[in-house]
Amino acid sequence: MYRLAELDADSAGMVRIIDYFDALLRHGADVTELLRASAVLADCVVGIRANGLVTRRCTPRGEWRRPLEASAATTSRDIVLDDHCIGTVWIERPGTALPLDEMLVDRLALTAAAIIRPHRAQSDLEQSAALLNADGAATALDACSALDVDPTLRARVVSLADPTDQSGHVAHVAQRLARQLSPGRLTAVATDRDHLVVVTDLDETVAALSADPAARTVACGASLESDVATLHRWVGTARLAQKHCGTTNMVFCADEIGALNLLLTVAPESLSAIPDVARCDYVRQSKNGADLLDTLRVYLQVGTLRDTAEQMHMHHSSIATRLKSLSAAVHFDVTAIENRARATAMLLVDDLRRDAEPPTP
Repeated sequence: MYRLAELDADSAGMVRIIDYFDALLRHGADVTELLRASAVLADCVVGIRANGLVTRRCTPRGEWRRPLEASAATTSRDIVLDDHCIGTVWIERPGTALPLDEMLVDRLALTAAAIIRPHRAQSDLEQSAALLNADGAATALDACSALDVDPTLRARVVSLADPTDQSGHVAHVAQRLARQLSPGRLTAVATDRDHLVVVTDLDETVAALSADPAARTVACGASLESDVATLHRWVGTARLAQKHCGTTNMVFCADEIGALNLLLTVAPESLSAIPDVARCDYVRQSKNGADLLDTLRVYLQVGTLRDTAEQMHMHHSSIATRLKSLSAAVHFDVTAIENRARATAMLLVDDLRRDAEPPTP
C-alpha cells in the first residue's frame, strides 16, 4: 500500500500512481472503494460530487464526513464523461501540497469517470429498497440523494401485512400510503413478509389508513423515529410493532414497546434458550396452541376478560379457560398483573425468533 508522501515526483512515482488506480479498476472497485483507497493513498480527506451521487468525503481511516461541512479542497479536477462535466473530485490536504497531488487527483477523476460510465440508474423502487436494506451509511446516503430526500429528515418506516390477504390488497394500500406520505420519490417496498413504507407523520399515517376501506384488515407497525439515512437500522422495530397491532388500534408504534425494542439486539439463536420462549414455542406447536397465544395477545392489549371475549366473539368463561390452560403450559399465571410484562416479553421474543426463521416456500 503506497502513501503519496513516500513517492518521488519522478516518472517512477507517476507510474506507481497510475498502476494504483488501474488496479482498482481491474478489481471492480465502486465509487465507495475508490474514495477509500484514494484517501489512504493521499493520506488526507478525499471528496467527490457527481450527478446521481450524494456528495461524499472520506478520511484516510475510512470514515465518512458530512457532505454539508465546509470543504477545504486544495486540489480538484472535473470528472469528464463524453466531453461533459458530470462532477468533481478533490483532496483536502492540510499544510503544504505534495508534488504528486495534481497527478493523484487527475487519475482519481479519470478512474471515477470509468467507474460511473457503465452505471445504470436504478429505479425509485430499487433505490427505496436499497435505503431500507442499506449495509452502511454510504449506501443509505446514495439512495437519499437519488430519491431527492434530505438524509437528516426525521421519519419512520411502517410495516404493513395481512396474513389473510389473498388478493394482494395490502400492496395497493402500501402504494397509496407511499404516494400520499413518503418524502421525495420514495416508494413502497415489498418483502417476503410485509410491505414497507417511509412516512414522516404518524398521525397522518393513521388518518390515511383509517380513510382507506381496503386497510381495515391490515396490521401496521411503525418503527422508532430516526433520520431517513439511518432508518434501515429500525425496520425490525416496525415489524415487531406490527405483530402487536390489534383491532383497537389501526397502527401500533414501536415507541409503545419502550425498552423491549432492545430485544432486537439479541442473536436469534440465543432466544430459544429462554425458558418462557421454549415453552411458548412448545405451546404453538401443540393442538390449538396458536389460538391460546392469540387469546393472550388480545388480552394483553385490552386488559380484561370481558373485553377480550367481546373482541374475539367468545364467552368470557371460554377466554378464562384458554388463559388458564396457557398459564399451566408456560408455568406462570399470564393473567396476574405482576406477570403482564413477562407475558408481553414472551410474545415479543417469540415473534422475533419466528421472524428470524427463513420464510416457508
